[in-house]
Amino acid sequence: MLWIRRTCMALLLIVIVGAMAGSVALWSSGYQLYVVQTASMVPAISPGDVVIDRPVREGIRVGDVITFQHSSSPDLVTHRVTAVTDGQIRTKGDANRTEDAWSIDEAQVHGIVSLAVPLAGFAIVYLRQPSGLASLATVAMAWLLLWQLFFPSTNAPRHKLTLGEMSVG
Repeated sequence: MLWIRRTCMALLLIVIVGAMAGSVALWSSGYQLYVVQTASMVPAISPGDVVIDRPVREGIRVGDVITFQHSSSPDLVTHRVTAVTDGQIRTKGDANRTEDAWSIDEAQVHGIVSLAVPLAGFAIVYLRQPSGLASLATVAMAWLLLWQLFFPSTNAPRHKLTLGEMSVG
């Protein structure tokens, strides 16, 4: 039983450390993560999906899905490139009938979408809230307590309570 416990804990630790190391490596390489909030890119990208953008290195081409800031607003938009002419980029959401009313410069582009993770945005938004972190801590503590209940340490002394040791009161 002890080897099962140690193997499970080692695998869990490897997964957590690997995910953290991978995230740090991608972030330091310029990759960014955004949660999609609207349905303008359905069916390719839905609300609640997470898009992972890579930095613009080779230039932007027609068909690329990009994340950009189209005005002085802090809001970001993720749409598909429909045209690139004279340094101006035209975009359109896949679910929209017409192109966007604006043109943008390459300087306004935050990145090119390299991966979309379905529904992961709901978890990210939830965990960014104080109640989300508290619930995660509660689940972790419950998991630890259940682990101790079902896989007790073999080093702990076991004492069986006999009928004569019980007190009635």
